[in-house]
Amino acid sequence: MKRFSLTLATFASAALAAPAPKPAAPVTVPEPVAAAEPAYTPAPTATVTAPAPVVGAGNPAPFAQITDGLVQANPAGQGSISSVLSVPHRWAGKRVASFSWTPGNVLAYGTLDSYFAGFRTNSGRGDLTGGYTTTDWAAGLTVNFAKRWVSTSDSIDHVYQTATKASQTYNADGFVLLGSYKLDDLHLYGNIAFRNMPDTSWSVEGKTAGPNGTSFAYSGEYDSLGATIGVRTYVTGEEGLAWRATLGFADIYMRPSGVELAPADSEYENTDIYVMKATGDVGYRISGPGKSMLAVGVNSAFTSVNGKPEAITYPDPLSANIDSVDYFWEVSMTPNASVLLPLTERWTFIGGASLQVAYNSSDAQPGEDEANASSLMTRAPKGNLGLRYAKDMWALQAQVDAGYLNAGPYFMSGNQTANVLTSVALTVNLK
Repeated sequence: MKRFSLTLATFASAALAAPAPKPAAPVTVPEPVAAAEPAYTPAPTATVTAPAPVVGAGNPAPFAQITDGLVQANPAGQGSISSVLSVPHRWAGKRVASFSWTPGNVLAYGTLDSYFAGFRTNSGRGDLTGGYTTTDWAAGLTVNFAKRWVSTSDSIDHVYQTATKASQTYNADGFVLLGSYKLDDLHLYGNIAFRNMPDTSWSVEGKTAGPNGTSFAYSGEYDSLGATIGVRTYVTGEEGLAWRATLGFADIYMRPSGVELAPADSEYENTDIYVMKATGDVGYRISGPGKSMLAVGVNSAFTSVNGKPEAITYPDPLSANIDSVDYFWEVSMTPNASVLLPLTERWTFIGGASLQVAYNSSDAQPGEDEANASSLMTRAPKGNLGLRYAKDMWALQAQVDAGYLNAGPYFMSGNQTANVLTSVALTVNLK
């Protein structure tokens, strides 16, 4: 007992004489093993993989293509699935689909991990697109066929046939090679396109009537070869600036040939029409409560057309509604604003308005004669309104027809005959 008391006293003396940090040593012994248990439990994993609340823009289903028009093409506005066919690398690894119906046009987009596809109406025919994508780059091809071939024998029921072979392109056909690439915060994209213009490309081979008829061949080709490049940024947070710039060029050319051409056609043999369009858009997104957002910005464009045909309607989208001119150019700026506002847990309002200020100049008289004109104008404001219903993995979206809205106070009573909706779209997220 005496020895035990001595030992205890010695131990107490040693404890009192020891430096202050020493007592902490026992705390760091194996006990922290228990602290490792939270990392082992599935709680953090459950938090990460839990589905996001289905509220307005937070729904995982992508926004439909009609969103682009509702936000006035503002680069800082809510994006849509339509970029699958312009900047496809941003959709790598996703499984989404969208179906959109508008008068005279059907759109469909889809992605499956490393592949993307889409189709749309083009001049009464269909553009079919497919390609491969990674998170850094993507490449694809669009094809459109609309040719018709006709051939006959020299005679039918003993009646000689003048044209024994013929072909005609009734609508635009051709191909588009497209691609995109991610360069840090920049997204590069572009395409090279070859098209036969609608109702203008044809060829005929045959011979005049009779057993000793003279052979002949003539054709008229009206084609377009163009390229477009673009670069843009995206808003990466709840608020921020985004911009987009593009440059497009097309050479539209007529190539009539053959002995059967009228003198007026021969005058314009191998005529080229040059079309150039440059755009620069900038926008800023402002976030609000409940996932709401406001986007304001300015879209600008410069279009130039130079050619000398007698009567040619220039194709969309580079220079619509320009007929029979020596040259035409226009510069425009379009201030715009749009809003995305969740109304309830499922319903979201999307809408916007814009006004364009433009100056243009043209020579409406082909050839050496001149008929110059220029104008400065503020074009009538345009507005769009749409609604989106979202639930879990899918969303239904619609845009109200502008004519219905223009009915003023009558649109609630139904006294006007304008269509209520101009487009409807369904989107799903399968991953």
